[in-house]
Amino acid sequence: MVLDKPCHRSATSPEPSRVSGHFRLMGEVITEFNSPTEWMQGTMILVFGHALCQGTHLHPQCARRIDILPSNLPTMLGQLKQGIEGDRRELEMNIQQCLPPDHCGMWLIPVCHRSHWWLIGVNWIGKSVLILDSLSSRGLDAKEVLAFAQKVVAKIHEVLEKPYVPWSSFSLDPVSPTVVRVSPSLNDHNQRPPRQTNSNDCGPHLAFDIACLAKSGQLSVLEEASVPTWQMLILKTLRQLPVYDPKQPRPTVRSDIIIDLT
Repeated sequence: MVLDKPCHRSATSPEPSRVSGHFRLMGEVITEFNSPTEWMQGTMILVFGHALCQGTHLHPQCARRIDILPSNLPTMLGQLKQGIEGDRRELEMNIQQCLPPDHCGMWLIPVCHRSHWWLIGVNWIGKSVLILDSLSSRGLDAKEVLAFAQKVVAKIHEVLEKPYVPWSSFSLDPVSPTVVRVSPSLNDHNQRPPRQTNSNDCGPHLAFDIACLAKSGQLSVLEEASVPTWQMLILKTLRQLPVYDPKQPRPTVRSDIIIDLT
């Protein structure tokens, strides 16, 4: 797993930090993402994803409501084995602050595994687990991400003290026949062509998947030529979020913050 790297302070006027819910994104991270080769860090994915997911929480259809868990969940689970009390409390808090599975369609879990961003989607209503991956990886990597998804589902049930959907009841990685998905369909041995051909665009692709699920509940494909424009839309969305103020309570993100993907 890759941790967020430290940022360098800008010589110009510093960009303010932004917040969504109880999650904070440092301004330096936003500024550095202006570089076309800059990795999309975990805190940026989380704040961006949380803002979009929170905009679905009042949707009249339960299946269209989405929530998101932190991208450092693997680290928290790993340290939990070492008996670190603070990590246990933080993990439980993040799970408890999500919409309950019986009032939500899907929980999303962004995971950085082997220096690459994956998106796990746990569909509580459809009883399915979706693994999204812009490199169309196969074999061991995909199996390791799936194994992590199984651990997360078990931990969710343990923390919430209710067996919403047993792991044995989930189907794995259903792929819509109308969309050319590049996630590793674990029930299908056919290799799909990757959307991503470089080493740094997995974050924007993952963010696009989150945005599609939040906007319409349907997946689409981000063409590689459109990544720079999409990156600017990500920055625009982040800069519209409330500015972090340590003296003020965290503001509520508007429910109309679903961005235009066209």
